[in-house]
Amino acid sequence: MTTKKNTEFVRWLKIQTVKAGLLQQELAFHAGLSKNTVSKYFQGSWLPSLKNYKFICEAIAAHQGKVEGLEKEQVEQLTHRLYVEGLRRT
Repeated sequence: MTTKKNTEFVRWLKIQTVKAGLLQQELAFHAGLSKNTVSKYFQGSWLPSLKNYKFICEAIAAHQGKVEGLEKEQVEQLTHRLYVEGLRRT
């Protein structure tokens, strides 16, 4: 069942994935998650566990960091920002 919180998280996830230039399948691969699991997150059927959420934030930040040419410290800061922003939507 999709709830308002799930909808907010899905919107946030889609925005961050587009910013990073990732497809769902790529996000799944880089986060070490199955395509089906990530698909359920994008559909709003499931919310990720904290562990999987951390993997998602790290994958998005790492990919966005490569695209933007960010330094390691900047990628770590981006990971932290994503983590905090996304938690507000879960």
